Amino acid sequence: AISPTSGAIAGGTLVTITGTGFVRNGASQATVTINGNPATNVTVVGAGTITALTPSSGVSGAVNVVVTNPDLLASTLVGGFTYQADTTPLLKARRKPPKRP
Repeated sequence: AISPTSGAIAGGTLVTITGTGFVRNGASQATVTINGNPATNVTVVGAGTITALTPSSGVSGAVNVVVTNPDLLASTLVGGFTYQADTTPLLKARRKPPKRP
């Protein structure tokens, strides 16, 4: 499972992935890809939990999440994360007209 299940196409969403058998052996640990792109700041918290930041995506929509252990055994959550188009409102500065004497 992954939480949250959606985020901005710009990336940077902190996600928590839960499951079983995640490996952390010193410098070698499980990796995460989302839509084929590597997640950043991946931390194997324990055998059942990983945290990571989503990479950016060029498109919106549901994509696969893949966790790969150092022994190359992998598990895929099909359509597990949905990239959403940027919904940040655009603010435009409005210039005040000059005061007339």
